[in-house]
Amino acid sequence: MTSSTGEAPGFYGPLFTRPRSREIRLWAFLAALNLGIGVLLALQPERLSDVAIVMGSAADWLRGLDVYAEPGLLAVYPPHAIVLLSPLALLPFTVTAGCWIVANVFPAQWDPKLGIHVT
Repeated sequence: MTSSTGEAPGFYGPLFTRPRSREIRLWAFLAALNLGIGVLLALQPERLSDVAIVMGSAADWLRGLDVYAEPGLLAVYPPHAIVLLSPLALLPFTVTAGCWIVANVFPAQWDPKLGIHVT
C-alpha cells in the first residue's frame, strides 16, 4: 500500500532521509581533499609518463611517422585519439602537463551532480 505521493507509509530508512548540512560539508571537504591530493600526485614528474607518451606519439604523427611502428615509443592510444590530442605536441611539456591535469580533474566537479540526476 502506498500513499498519494507514491511512498510506502511509515518506511523511513537511512537512504530515504535528507542528509544534514554538516554531513554534506564533510563529504564536500573529503572530495576536495581527494582531488587536491590527486593533483599533487599528478604533478610529480615520475607520474607524467602518460603525457610524455601522448606527446611523443602526437609529435611523431605530426611529422608523418607511423606511431605504431616505432619500437621505442609505446603508442597505446587508438588512431583517432592521436589525431585529437596532436595539438598537445605543439605546446611545451609543462603547459601540456597542466592541460592534461585540468582535463582530467575539471570534469570531476560534475560527477556528484550527474550521479544525483541519474538516480
